[in-house]
Parts: sequence; structure tokens; C-alpha cells
Amino acid sequence: MNSPKTQTSKSNTEDIEVDVENTAVNDNPNTHTPEEMQRIEEYKQAVDPELVVYYDAVKNGEQNLPPYPVAQVSRRMADTIKTLTGMDVSDNTIVLDKNGVEHINRRHEKQGKADKSMANSEDVGRIKYVLEHFDGATLEPTFAKGYSRKNGKPAPKVVFYKKINGTYYVVEAASDANTKKNYIVSAYINKK
Repeated sequence: MNSPKTQTSKSNTEDIEVDVENTAVNDNPNTHTPEEMQRIEEYKQAVDPELVVYYDAVKNGEQNLPPYPVAQVSRRMADTIKTLTGMDVSDNTIVLDKNGVEHINRRHEKQGKADKSMANSEDVGRIKYVLEHFDGATLEPTFAKGYSRKNGKPAPKVVFYKKINGTYYVVEAASDANTKKNYIVSAYINKK
């Protein structure tokens, strides 16, 4: 039976339970307005348990896992990417692969070189929430290494962000290639 602090998802072989209270986000009600607390609670409940399992498995060295399908590109996201890049990605799936996991782990996990904002795997499991509820997006000046467009040039990086407590950023390699996939290349939370 689930407590209010856990969420269970049925996978193909087992029940997956995650602690929805596990987050780097400050959820102290004494430091937030009721509206902020509502947004924080919605964020906390938005964990994709199967994404957490995938992320932890890849992080812990499991080999040959296919990219994890995080979400479909929404109409709003497709319009935003088209405005920023000129590309039509409306039929794409957003995926997290080994490269994205390794980057997040190396740069933003417990021993992260940039920060430790993704020290809780459950925060990685909330990427879909950020992508579905983003406040805005920007085009990075650099391109994604290892991901290309249909013309063979490197894929541009689009940064989607959502204010939670601090701002959660998801960096996506946007591609109009025939694979019909956008790849998550990074995710992190800036506490400012």
C-alpha cells in the first residue's frame, strides 16, 4: 500500500516504488507562498518511477539499454523549437540515453563537477513534468555533440526551464533527422 510519500508504477516485471518526497527542492512551507507550495507539491508528485529505474540502471553500469522515451513533443514545444531553430520536430519523441545519463551524473549528481542539484534520482524522474509545464525556452549558442540534424550538421540545443524552487532546466538536442528523436543532453536545478 502506498503512503502519501511514495508512488508505485507497474512495470513489465515488477512494482516500482519511489519516494516522492526525495528532492533537492526546498519544500519548507514556512518559506513559500501557498501558490509556490502548490507548484512544489505538483512537481514532487510528478516522478516517473520507470525513468528513475532507467537512470539508476545506466548510472550503475547496466549496458545496452535503449534510450528511454520520456515524452512526445507537444504542439507547444514543437512551436517553440520551430521558432528558435526553424526545424519541425512535431512528430518527435524526447528520449534520455546513456550519454545524457552520464552527463547528468558527471556534472550534476552527488559528485558533480558543476553542482549537486540532481543528487536525487527522483529529480531526474521529473523531467517530463518540466517539459510538459515549461515556463520558457532558449536556444543555446553551442551544438549537441553526437546528435545531428537531417542535413548532417550538429543538432542545436534548446533549453526548457520551469520555476519550481529555483529553476529546473532540461537541455534537449533538437533534431529533424529521420530518427524522430530529440535527446536530453542535460538536466539540472539552479537554486537561485
